[in-house]
Amino acid sequence: MIKTAMTVSFNGDDLQQFSYLINGTHLGLLSAAAQNIHIQTSHRQLQYVVGIRAAEPDLAASLSEQRQQLSRWQAFLPILAHRGSANLNDLMVQYNLRPDLMICFDETRLQAWLPVTDGFYLLRNGEMRRLKPVSLRDLVFDESYHETHHYYSFQISQDDFILLLPPDLPQVFASGEIADLLLGLRQLPAKMSELFQIARQRGYQQDQTWLALEVLHKEADQRPGLEPEGPGARLRSWMDKRRSTAFGQEEHESDSETMADEPETPVRSRFQIRQLLADRNWRLRVLLPALLVLILVIVIAAWAGSRKPETDPTDPTGTTLAPTPTLTAAATPTPTVKPTASPTPTEPPVKLQVTARRLNLRDQPSTDGQLLATLENGDMLIQMSEPQDDWVKVQTDDGLVGYVYYPYVGAPDEG
Repeated sequence: MIKTAMTVSFNGDDLQQFSYLINGTHLGLLSAAAQNIHIQTSHRQLQYVVGIRAAEPDLAASLSEQRQQLSRWQAFLPILAHRGSANLNDLMVQYNLRPDLMICFDETRLQAWLPVTDGFYLLRNGEMRRLKPVSLRDLVFDESYHETHHYYSFQISQDDFILLLPPDLPQVFASGEIADLLLGLRQLPAKMSELFQIARQRGYQQDQTWLALEVLHKEADQRPGLEPEGPGARLRSWMDKRRSTAFGQEEHESDSETMADEPETPVRSRFQIRQLLADRNWRLRVLLPALLVLILVIVIAAWAGSRKPETDPTDPTGTTLAPTPTLTAAATPTPTVKPTASPTPTEPPVKLQVTARRLNLRDQPSTDGQLLATLENGDMLIQMSEPQDDWVKVQTDDGLVGYVYYPYVGAPDEG
């Protein structure tokens, strides 16, 4: 499940030429709704924005064809929600549908087909950049469509801002200015209204359709009864996921990358601050018991080293008595001050718990690494080394050793 806040502003001409479907809401051509601003907060498994352009909006034949296209899309979208967004392109080819504009995403990945004239931007961790389209190995639609449309695909994160803007709008603002404005405390519609108000004050006159999307919350699907329970249920689920990887969300050849020519000055976001505090609390919970164990070992070692060996005054000094060498040997190792010099406490293993709905275990600290297993929410792991570049080496209960994405694990729930 994913919760988002969305604000869309429609150009007057686009409302007369396009039919829009936004998470089940019909706007634009052939719709009774006439507003040019649409504000929506949605909480669902799959979310989408689809734009369908009419060939000749003034002709009755074209309007009839538009109604047919609209009906086909309305019938197709529930199928897409059932099959999953990973099958988006294959399903559109199967049902002979081509969007003039489409943004589709779940709690994991966003995909989009957009006109080449539109600017597509991502604001993440305080840094805003323009996204590059994905270079497809094979054409999904006919060549003429790919000449006018770009395909985008990337993994979505909580607190992301996704923006569909006129490409000349960011040039009106200084570096980092848009990021500072969007990371404010007000609601998204108020932020976007101020953004365009400032642009008009600086001479920007364009009136084009734009979209702003904020990812408020991501969560695993917790509906009961979806997955079988039992000793072999987890193993069967893991094997099924291994077999379906070729058709899953990692099928994409390459993600959309940010364009280096339009950087925004990075600023610390609320997400980074929350993550820093969470990491600090986790370290305290882990390091405090280890520190107590270390102090206890030092105290015991100091106490053992301070004890003097006792000698029995009644023992004779004859050379034939065995206790004499025994006492000499006991007196020699009295420098049991070794533990004091270099205490080596045995710290308990650091345990982690999977906090995401599903988490991939790979043989390398990268999304390019081979997939070893897919872990479930709540699975327990043992940390093998310190995290590096958001990846951490872990060992599963089954003995598998690999790397997982560190932000998706945390300290085990107490109790």
